[in-house]
Amino acid sequence: MIRGRNRFFIYDLRFMIYDCKFVGRGTQSEIRRTESMKYSRLLGVVLLLLVWVFSAESQSPPITTVIVEDEVFVEQPKHLGVNLGTHDQFGASQLLKNVITNPGFEAGEFASFVFVAEEPETGTFQQDNWETRWNSPTVGQLEGFWDGAEYEVLFGTATGTSGQVEAFTYQDGKNTFVLDKTPQLNQEDVIVLRQDVAGYIGDESAVDTTQTRPNSPGRQSLRLQPAGFTPAFAYYMDSLWRDGDTTAGKLMIVEGNWHFEVWAKGSRNGDVMEVTWQRQGEAIFMSETFPLTTEWRKISHDFYVQPGLDSRDMNADRPVNGVLEFTIRIPENASTVWIDDIDLSRRDYTNPTVFTDKVVNVLRELEPGILRNWGGQLGSSLENQLAPPFARKTTGHSPRADQPLNYTYSLHEFLELAQHIGAEPWYVIPPTWSDAEVRALVAYLAAPAGDSQWSNRRADLGQHAPWTEVFSEIHLEFGNELWGGNAGDDPFIGATLRGGERVGTLANARFAMMRNSQWYDDDKFDLIIGGQFGYPERQAQIEFASERHDSVALSPYFGYIDVATNNEDLFYPLFARVQQDMQYGAMAITGDVIRSEQSATDLAIYEINFHTTTGDVPLPIRNDFVTGMSGGIALPLYMLNYQKWLNVQNQAAFVLSQYSYQLSNGEYARIWGLLRDLEATGRKRPTWLGLELANLAIRGDLLLTRHGGDNPSYTAPTINEIEFPVNVPFVQSFAYRDEASYAVVLFNLSLDEEQRVILQTPNTPDPQAVLHWLDGNDIRANNETSQRVSRKSRQLSDFSQSYEIVLPPHSMQVVEWSDAGNAVVYVEPVVTDTPAPLPTATPDPSVVALATATPIPPPTVTPVFTPEPLPTSVLDETAMLFSPTETPVPSLIGEGGRIIDTQPFVQDFENVRLVAQNYPLIAGILGVVTGVMVISFGTGVFLYFRKK
Repeated sequence: MIRGRNRFFIYDLRFMIYDCKFVGRGTQSEIRRTESMKYSRLLGVVLLLLVWVFSAESQSPPITTVIVEDEVFVEQPKHLGVNLGTHDQFGASQLLKNVITNPGFEAGEFASFVFVAEEPETGTFQQDNWETRWNSPTVGQLEGFWDGAEYEVLFGTATGTSGQVEAFTYQDGKNTFVLDKTPQLNQEDVIVLRQDVAGYIGDESAVDTTQTRPNSPGRQSLRLQPAGFTPAFAYYMDSLWRDGDTTAGKLMIVEGNWHFEVWAKGSRNGDVMEVTWQRQGEAIFMSETFPLTTEWRKISHDFYVQPGLDSRDMNADRPVNGVLEFTIRIPENASTVWIDDIDLSRRDYTNPTVFTDKVVNVLRELEPGILRNWGGQLGSSLENQLAPPFARKTTGHSPRADQPLNYTYSLHEFLELAQHIGAEPWYVIPPTWSDAEVRALVAYLAAPAGDSQWSNRRADLGQHAPWTEVFSEIHLEFGNELWGGNAGDDPFIGATLRGGERVGTLANARFAMMRNSQWYDDDKFDLIIGGQFGYPERQAQIEFASERHDSVALSPYFGYIDVATNNEDLFYPLFARVQQDMQYGAMAITGDVIRSEQSATDLAIYEINFHTTTGDVPLPIRNDFVTGMSGGIALPLYMLNYQKWLNVQNQAAFVLSQYSYQLSNGEYARIWGLLRDLEATGRKRPTWLGLELANLAIRGDLLLTRHGGDNPSYTAPTINEIEFPVNVPFVQSFAYRDEASYAVVLFNLSLDEEQRVILQTPNTPDPQAVLHWLDGNDIRANNETSQRVSRKSRQLSDFSQSYEIVLPPHSMQVVEWSDAGNAVVYVEPVVTDTPAPLPTATPDPSVVALATATPIPPPTVTPVFTPEPLPTSVLDETAMLFSPTETPVPSLIGEGGRIIDTQPFVQDFENVRLVAQNYPLIAGILGVVTGVMVISFGTGVFLYFRKK
């Protein structure tokens, strides 16, 4: 049995059916044919004998033995993590207590990458990634937008040149920039622009920079004028069900104790302002008139909203049109009124962070190892990322927009949340930062208070000790998908760099500055560059251009479907793709690429989930696919496989909460949100529940498990992302140990057959154990309109060293136990917030019947006192025991790091596997002829002998 911790060891130990010389850990496999037939006839005879022996064993009732070895396979694996996302006033992600974004009515800021279209002769250049014909009243940037902006050349001969943009105009259909210098620029050089944007969401007439409330951290207030029936200030929330996905229903229900606060003054004594918060056409939660004076004063008002006033029963007899509307009106007989620093928040939320109790509680239930901060901050400055809420600006980065509309929580607030829930923080650094900002980030995170203005800023915000003393490790990623094309179809245009060479070069320079800081501690930071999962050559470009990063992060999204005839077409390829990834897919190739550069780079996962956004599959099928029970199996299955076989420690699923996403055809797919919503129902989608169950098991070290007995499997067809037939065992296992405490995760990937498993523990366990499982009535069951999938647990009182467990079809279970004398007792979890039922009139999405649904019975367990052992044989160092998940594949890197064609190798191995599995006698004859032994234990485990 081969064991080890090398994060890519499974790929270092690949074989062809021809002779293979294993060079050593962390090196390439040297593949060569041999002329020698030594031992071939003897091996063929042994093959025939073993086939006869194991054919007899295969007649026993189908059962799989899972042996948990008391041997560390991966040291100290982390809990699976999650992306926090950004606050969404219109949809399902109400993350912040204060529901009003940009509550200080502050100005904005913009930062953007532009590429030089062609070599200019003067200090004037044109932008090659934007054409003015794309502009419209709501798209593009008007002439003059970048006048006075700061610029810096980041990539090219003139790297480091900085100055000011003197003019921004249109010429020959291109955005044109006139600089104050004449740097030597070449085509596709990269320049970063930084610019403040005055006003409130671009409206300068709405603000007053001479008026702020006393001691305000901000720089301006909002100026309101009488406007008759039209509100002087209007703020709308929870409008997705009216303006987008009509199936969403209300995603935010107003009830409980609330607090309203604002600073205000009038231009004369006796002025008033009328404040209303209501569900349009349904209910008024607050309607108050507040008198004003000519002096700033803080207005506070607490109010209670009776549950049911904001009805969950959306009347089916009338159109759904009630959005949440907060307004301030100034009577016609009044004059100018100023307001500043507004707060509208629920007083029932009492946790110490700026995030709602719903956010904090659900994250505590998940217990993520990693919390990733990706909130659209690509155009924000460091100053703004540390600003308190009333001083924080809105930001932007895309040439599609001239209004900086993004407002999110700060870096400091994010770190407070990570500290509060006990997760390691993963922060996406805006790539548009200057050298000084990059260096200042290290000081803010690691310098003692008093040593730097930035550590003093941290202390002023309430954190005196360095953050490096709070967290065991801080993960810093330079940009988000920075390799993007920076063109019209790039979702992050304006903040991407076109390929891996520029990404590696710029990140390397920035990381060098960080490492040179006197406060930088290599043991405390993980410096990350985002790679491109679908294009492994990108990782080679990054590795070539950078040596100062620690990790390359990928996003192995899954669930692309083109064929959806039946459940088998949908779900068997879904479960198999992770095996393909690790055998000869993008993860395998990326591992080879990284090793070919002889680097110590770690692999990480910055985002992972379904990505069922393309193809012609009908929307009901698509929605069932991404929200169903299958996701509760698939997402943890992928992440645990990456953790076990690739030692990917830092993983973050995407994203905390989102109801749906609009596809290019205009339809709304219920994709990416691990929570259906936070406020209206609080229901967890099966993907979230699967992560919870996996994290319940992860502890201490990951142990080796071996499978024997029948160990049945299936072969996924070449549809829906599967490039070559992939053989996948139905039973998958992941075991963990922390001192005397153990847990194992068991999957049954069969869609319609239960699997009998005999679990063999390494030591005598205490009879008191606990069984946890995902419970749902079929593989497409979801929690969209009612709770149909949930986590369940029960106490076991008869657990033993050999214990039979019946895994229902398409199921995930966790068994927790301890060594004798250390009983595991199941304690019913405290419910922090009971999810409310969804409105009964919400349109229920149609369900397309793909196959007869098989209800999932509760799991059954039975003590077994006579364990069924694995088949045993004496193996020398030239033999290796594989499960089908480890089908040997040759190295995919040729001379000079060139990626070679994998198809003939994969097909060779598939042919051998099929022959060994279905025609053992023929396999024996081939063994005599070729000197290669391929032994099938039942249908699940294969033994490959290779010649010396």
